[in-house]
Formats: sequence, C-alpha cells, structure tokens
Amino acid sequence: MTALPAERTIPNDVALLRLAIRERDAAIRRYRRILEEQDAQLADRERLVAELIAEQ
Repeated sequence: MTALPAERTIPNDVALLRLAIRERDAAIRRYRRILEEQDAQLADRERLVAELIAEQ
C-alpha cells in the first residue's frame, strides 16, 4: 500500500481539527449556559432564604 503524499493529507487533518474545535466550542457554550442558569437559580434561592430569615 502506498502512502499519500503529505500535501494531500494535511487538508483533511486540518478539516478534522477544525470540526473537533467547533464541536468542543459548542460543548463549552452549552455547559456555560447550564452553569449560568444554575447560578441564577442559586441566587434566587439565596434571595428567598434571606427574605424568609428577615421575616422572622
């Protein structure tokens, strides 16, 4: 089996790397949104607890 010249495989490698980077970036954005939502929920809970304590 003959190997392909390097110049013919580099574009494929670059395309695969770009795809992997895009997928990684999308996953990071998804997890960041999840964390932001959880932070907002925690802030709401902390506010409610503070209100309950203030009422007592």
